Amino acid sequence: LLALVLIGVAGIGGQFHKSASRAVVAQPAVPPSANPLAQLEEAFAQGQFETVREGLATLQADLADSPEARILEIQLDIARGRFDRAAQKLAQQQARADRAADAVWRAKLLTLQSVLGANNARPEAEALPPARVAISLLESAGTTVPVRTMGEALSARGNGFLIDGQLDLAMQDLVRAADILLKAGDTRGATVAKRFLAHTWLRMGRLPDALEEINEVADTTARLVDPVNEISSRNIATKILIEELRWDQALTSSERTLRVAETVPDSTRRAPSMQLHVLLLTSIGRLREAGSLQEEVDAIRGRPKASTHIAIYHLASGRPQQAIAEAAKAFAQYDETSKPYLVLDNRDGALLVWMIAAQALAANGHAMPEPSSVQLAALQKPESTIGRIARGRWLWSQGQMRAAETELRQALKQAREQNRLRHMLLACEPLVELLLRRGDTVTGAQLLRDLEAQHPERLAQDYDANLLALRVALAEGDNAATTAAYRDISALAGERTLPLDVMKAYAQARPQAGKPNLTDTAFLAP
Repeated sequence: LLALVLIGVAGIGGQFHKSASRAVVAQPAVPPSANPLAQLEEAFAQGQFETVREGLATLQADLADSPEARILEIQLDIARGRFDRAAQKLAQQQARADRAADAVWRAKLLTLQSVLGANNARPEAEALPPARVAISLLESAGTTVPVRTMGEALSARGNGFLIDGQLDLAMQDLVRAADILLKAGDTRGATVAKRFLAHTWLRMGRLPDALEEINEVADTTARLVDPVNEISSRNIATKILIEELRWDQALTSSERTLRVAETVPDSTRRAPSMQLHVLLLTSIGRLREAGSLQEEVDAIRGRPKASTHIAIYHLASGRPQQAIAEAAKAFAQYDETSKPYLVLDNRDGALLVWMIAAQALAANGHAMPEPSSVQLAALQKPESTIGRIARGRWLWSQGQMRAAETELRQALKQAREQNRLRHMLLACEPLVELLLRRGDTVTGAQLLRDLEAQHPERLAQDYDANLLALRVALAEGDNAATTAAYRDISALAGERTLPLDVMKAYAQARPQAGKPNLTDTAFLAP
């Protein structure tokens, strides 16, 4: 039973996203069962939260007051983001379990408390401590413990270790949990543990392993008609594909997720899935679609929510001022302990987007914005590859060219060691451009070609990589290479316009190609 609630645990780091429901296109049927609670558990797994609410309200009094029904009631509150109410009900049930001196019941409730902590974004919310106590209770209880209960507790503790950054311990718990749950016949619970395991590998930099695992989970959840878990899994797959610069596959994955989300009433995954799709549409230059979808996301949430995805959209659309404001808000919503597991959804990522937008604004003759004191503190002491890239750009903007080059080279080195292609490109972009502006064209061009040699097919389909290639060709003065690079970037640009300095340089280098429209305002997108 408790494994079902783990589908409510949000993505990497336990961040929870709230959204209102949209109209339902279709609802999967709940299989009949003689056990009404089993029916409701299945409905919960399928995201039919209103069905579960109504079913719990109409249960016979003795069944409605059973531990299983009370746990399902708390699960429903967590899944709907009603954390305070869930905490109150959980405390009441824990008092009952304590009075009954039932170790297994207490352990189940502690596992549920861990789930609540993983979902709740409040600073005091914790996932690891209650799961640790749950396992201690179960180990002390000995052979009378149901195997499935131990598997659920291990899955929760593994996720707690993941959130806490203890990745080796997380991997050990989650591998064991998946094995136990599979042997107990709980395939759905095992997929949850495997999803957390994919998170762990992602945080470890093992992206191919993470992608293979999460694709298997997504396919399994689809066969189980478990759309909420499938949505979570496919969103993770999409993010990994973005990290790998596999844009076509990422788009396919995201479109599949949106189709599944339409079948789930009250899904807390719909708005985040749509937000991720906004990023993908932006990244392939379909800006009008991205803007329209963003309006729909805001309508679902009831109010706009700060996001680096939105900042990137503004940047690609030629609105650096709005991008700066959005990135600053996104930066402020993360605390200092947020983990840099992805470029897009963490504090350092928001800071990097802010720096790119600020440099774009300055490149068009405007004053360079000043970072806030909190942003400045983060820039002075970077704690991740992305943080180093942001610091390198900041040093560059302050005229400290040698220091900027050193920082960016270190970031590129770290990205290579971690085998993170998107990180490599994000480090390579400012480093190459800095070298070109300093007149060291040979070194700058070689850095790009070394990167292209590692992943030629993926970089050939990436807008930012091709924009950098055009900058190098212009700096080298190679007319044939410039013409080819301009053709390639034009095919990938979509509704984006090339940065103003690139358009001017191309017009000067290739006057016979015709004068570009220099009245358009365009900036470098991350």
